[in-house]
Amino acid sequence: MKNKQKRKSWIILLILLLLMEVCVFPLTASIGEAQLTQNQPPTVTIIKPEEKSMYLRDIRFFPAFRTLIFGYITIKANTTDDLGIKQVEFYVDGVLRNVNTKVHSCGSFMWTWNECVWFQSRHTIKVIAMDNESLVAEDTCEVVIHNFPLLHLLYP
Repeated sequence: MKNKQKRKSWIILLILLLLMEVCVFPLTASIGEAQLTQNQPPTVTIIKPEEKSMYLRDIRFFPAFRTLIFGYITIKANTTDDLGIKQVEFYVDGVLRNVNTKVHSCGSFMWTWNECVWFQSRHTIKVIAMDNESLVAEDTCEVVIHNFPLLHLLYP
């Protein structure tokens, strides 16, 4: 009789342990995982102008030894973030030129740089993306741009 009671006690104990393993421990593991997730910073990539390409009035013609632009250029940037993008800022040589809060229908953030550039032709374009939690990421590209008044007459 004592053996049967011991056997029943062990079986009940094993069943309780299995129930705890199946029901209780997965819940505590998922709670711990939820507490560990953090907002990741966004990513941003300048996709236009492409590095080492030549552009004439916003159209890429062929590869070049550096990024050369004649006329205006539309700067395009792709961004990703797990919580969404709040805004994208476009800079030229460290000076804020445009703030964009809405993604274009093509899926990129864009700004058209269209001003006369005469003698100082080397410039740094920087794009900063900020997510909804104010985390930021940036990408830069070096360009040589020549935008003469004569080219302005040719703009559509």
